[in-house]
Amino acid sequence: MNEPGNTFDGPVDSASQESGGELQSLRTLLAAALILLIVFSACVDYYLSTQSSEMNRLLFVDRQTINNFPAYSARAGDFWSKLVEYSKSHPDFNPVIEKWKGTISIHTNAPPPKAK
Repeated sequence: MNEPGNTFDGPVDSASQESGGELQSLRTLLAAALILLIVFSACVDYYLSTQSSEMNRLLFVDRQTINNFPAYSARAGDFWSKLVEYSKSHPDFNPVIEKWKGTISIHTNAPPPKAK
């Protein structure tokens, strides 16, 4: 009987063992990199979802403030008028009124007067 000629009974050389070890270390490195990438992606996803929910909450509060602005504006105008009245009876408060008179203006939502 003829024996097959492509059998390898000789010792395994060190070059093939070394390349096999390098290949295994590359596989391990790739697996570790993929795991780290998945963990990093999960952390970024959690951070962005937290920021999104916080921004939605702030948007809701801002929309409520904008919707209630006419009521706040009327109360602010009343407060400024009362401060001006107070400064008339208490002259030592006049410097405060003079300081803020240029920056505070009371706007109304009334339509502009019609021209004649």
